[in-house]
Amino acid sequence: ADCTTPAHKEAAPSTSKDSDRFQPPAEERGDLARSLMYMAVRYDGSEEATTDLELSDCPCPYTSHMGVLSTLLTWHVQDPPDEHERTR
Repeated sequence: ADCTTPAHKEAAPSTSKDSDRFQPPAEERGDLARSLMYMAVRYDGSEEATTDLELSDCPCPYTSHMGVLSTLLTWHVQDPPDEHERTR
């Protein structure tokens, strides 16, 4: 699919989107990847009324599989934790 870059006229230049996906700004991608990884670890379905969130290369709106794991891992490497993230 063809992507629109930037995602919209007020978006950062490094954003993009198509009909199914949105790509955040490059300097935020690692932060976002790590937040999704935290959610997958934290929400393991062991608590009542929670779902076991899973990162997958095959996300599905009908299951708890979210993200595209291989992309999130790439974003983590390309945008490592900064000082603010490490100290919080």
